[in-house]
Amino acid sequence: MIKSDFSRYCLGALLLGAFSFYSATVRAAAECFDVDALKQVAGDVHSDNYRIHPDVLDNVEQLAAEQARDPETDLCDYPLNITALLDPVVPHRSPLYNDFKESQQQFRHYIESLEDNEPVECLTTFNLCRTRIPAESVLKIMALDDVIILSGYNELTFELELQAESLGLVTRDDEGEQLQSWWAAGFDGSQQNGNRMPVVGIVDNGVDIEHPALFDKTFEVQAGAEVKTAHGTGMACIYASIDPIDRGVAFGLEHMVVAMTGFSSFDTMRNVEWMMQDTDHPPTVMNLSVGSQNAHQVDWGVTARFYDALVNQYGVMISKSAGNTRRDEVGNYVSGWDAMITAPGDNYNFLTVANMNLDGSLNPNDQGIRYLSRRGPTLEGRRKPDITAPGAGSYTCAIEKLNKQGKRITSQGRWDEDKESNWRSLGGTSAAAAYVGGAATLLNSAGIFDPNMIRAILINSADTWTDSDSPGPDDRVYDYDPIAAPHAPVLGSQWNRTYGWGLLNLEKAYEEYPYAVTARIAPTGQQDDVRFYRGDAALGDKITLAWERRVGLRRDQSWIPLAHLDLALYSLDGQLLDADTSVIDNVKQVANYPSPDSRLLPNDYTDQEVIVAVSSLSPRFYGVETESFALAPAMPLYEIAAPRLQVKKTTFRGHINIRNTGDLPINELTLVITLENGEQITEQLAPLLAGERRRLLRRKEMKQAESLQITGLAFGVVFDEQLL
Repeated sequence: MIKSDFSRYCLGALLLGAFSFYSATVRAAAECFDVDALKQVAGDVHSDNYRIHPDVLDNVEQLAAEQARDPETDLCDYPLNITALLDPVVPHRSPLYNDFKESQQQFRHYIESLEDNEPVECLTTFNLCRTRIPAESVLKIMALDDVIILSGYNELTFELELQAESLGLVTRDDEGEQLQSWWAAGFDGSQQNGNRMPVVGIVDNGVDIEHPALFDKTFEVQAGAEVKTAHGTGMACIYASIDPIDRGVAFGLEHMVVAMTGFSSFDTMRNVEWMMQDTDHPPTVMNLSVGSQNAHQVDWGVTARFYDALVNQYGVMISKSAGNTRRDEVGNYVSGWDAMITAPGDNYNFLTVANMNLDGSLNPNDQGIRYLSRRGPTLEGRRKPDITAPGAGSYTCAIEKLNKQGKRITSQGRWDEDKESNWRSLGGTSAAAAYVGGAATLLNSAGIFDPNMIRAILINSADTWTDSDSPGPDDRVYDYDPIAAPHAPVLGSQWNRTYGWGLLNLEKAYEEYPYAVTARIAPTGQQDDVRFYRGDAALGDKITLAWERRVGLRRDQSWIPLAHLDLALYSLDGQLLDADTSVIDNVKQVANYPSPDSRLLPNDYTDQEVIVAVSSLSPRFYGVETESFALAPAMPLYEIAAPRLQVKKTTFRGHINIRNTGDLPINELTLVITLENGEQITEQLAPLLAGERRRLLRRKEMKQAESLQITGLAFGVVFDEQLL
């Protein structure tokens, strides 16, 4: 009896211990997914300073839900692919990698301390590392001092879906005679007049460098990128094909660099670093006709920050496809109207390109957007895409032996069917991005390499289009009636979620590129915090302003804010004609006709002389003392001095001497005299012309004055001059 009781006691204790162990195991497994704690650490994705990307949170939440459904399954060590952005992030052409080493070594050491640790790969342009971690380690990693942002890395998709005359590369008069343009002027992508050599970087899945249309090019190819694919080859030929019938935009290009995209966005960034750091001739223009489907989750994601930092560091111009709508769950293609641009299309510093469907027409006015082309804006309302270009149905070289009719090539003045590579029709935003990148290469050939200036010129010369905030019937077929059409070219300036700032027009770009200027501006409140330009504007003429966002962290680990510059257009008498005051965009535009949706021309807008004002509203610029910007107008501009008021007083005689030392009149001036008894005398003064001196006699008021002040506003410049 005693033995039996003891046995039962032992069995009970054993069962209780097993249950306690089981309960502790289940509880520990459940507690390894502290989703609420992660959300507190994550921050607001609608802020620049978020810390955990939604794709990581989504993965952890899914694991936590699965754990709750099946407590016997321990998912704590489930492997997650992550990229960790580490501190410091150094801004604007500073030596980077030496600053990164310590934080990267500490991160490696921590990962190596984990069980079943995975290799760590890190970049040198941007302080970003990739690895795989147990799901339970996410919160622990976020507790590391150097970890700023944690995100996943996503599989990439290619964004496929030359009309020389439709692009404006070849222009003719009414008699059919070719006019001077890019190619006729010798700007064909080749090195000209002792300028730098244009170099194009193709970031893709392989280029057939032996294709006959590319035989005169010098290639630098990343190890492992020797594969031949239709997509990469087609992009290269849109840039540089020498075929006499189907020429590339920049067919005179001499040097190309080829890097692989890899499987994920991190692979691409690593290979892009090779392209910029380890080649004999780093690209001046980079083609990125690929994207990951995550720009709808955050504004300015980690990949966009990397490429923006690349522009900061190397001054390279990047052309990025806006993305194509994928198939739905049933397998059918759906409209692009509700699909947001793909990452890193949510960038600040380069061009995101939408896809125009020309459908065989040389006249873009006959067509409209390709219905699969993704639309903007970004999650926080920034104006992306930037520009639209022909994409659908683009004919370019590839690795198939087919001609335009789908038949094998024979020796008809080209090459025979024994060659490995011939031609095919490609399309999508991939091809559109390549055409815009080709346009940037032509600007390189003309001696323009500044990414700000390239963006400003191509955006300003684009033909403004509107969709009237309507997807059109099924987003596929449009009625292009010139008066009532929902999709149509319009006069003046307008950013549109479908077309960006407009449709690429290289004929206008050739006419306007000599007018573009670069300058620097001081923080607000300092001298030279406003810059003025004067020119003759025709009805509808546009002016575009562009500047970089620097990528870096302040001491409090918040991101360096975008410098706030405003753009305004005035008539000579000081009347405000148009202004762009967005606080979130670094491309701004005004026009001598700012209401393109109206079909009536207001009397205030006509061919006239105008004043363009670029003003700073930032109290300081982080990383630089003055901000560099590019200004691209549709007409010649010349800089003039801002209106400036000099005031001198002679209290004994009661004289107030005022002078305008600038090149513009001061049209609004008010003299305010505060007497000793508190009474104020307010007097409107006559306009003060440029260079004019004037003496005011206020002897009686001066004897009783407690203070005198001149206030005013002229062309956006505020005056507040204390006289006593």
